[in-house]
Amino acid sequence: MSFSISIQELAPITPLALPHQYLLLKKWDEEIDPRKIDLEKLSYGFYLVHAVKEIRPFVKDFGTLAAWPSGKVTDYELKELKLEASEVAQFRIIPLDDIAIAVKQWTVEGARVLSFITPDTFLSTNLSETGRLNEIIVFTSGGPEGVSTHPKVDVWNLSTQQEPMNRILVYGYRYKVTKVNYIPEHYKPVIVQQG
Repeated sequence: MSFSISIQELAPITPLALPHQYLLLKKWDEEIDPRKIDLEKLSYGFYLVHAVKEIRPFVKDFGTLAAWPSGKVTDYELKELKLEASEVAQFRIIPLDDIAIAVKQWTVEGARVLSFITPDTFLSTNLSETGRLNEIIVFTSGGPEGVSTHPKVDVWNLSTQQEPMNRILVYGYRYKVTKVNYIPEHYKPVIVQQG
């Protein structure tokens, strides 16, 4: 089963920031009181945005997959989303066929699943409380050698038949950033979905 979506139908992503603006990158469970910020205790910290680049919508086809449950691809590298040192990526993944996708980011500790997406649950589980589609946001500071700096996916064919196409649509933004050692007057807090 395939789904049809045109570029005009894509829910737009609002950029996190523009050049010369600041982001406060934090973990999902990190509580930060804006009146008492201790730079030493922040997991990531404040970053100045230097450049914003659109991740133009692209389709990735994983090819023919056998019927459920054996039809799967694991640890497929989304090289189109490779992050350079000190880059933030903000993107959405939309299944175009009857597939499930686990989006992962590799860290020093190993893989962490960032999001799990299926056609049936895409809209319901990926809508935020504001009714907008959620984005996946990842960050790399350069990291140790050998640690992947781009997301990977596991893909499962959910059909009871072999399917010739198993596609996702990806789009968003990437940001070149530099860490700053001060608290800017204006900034946007952003939850990073990585280790």
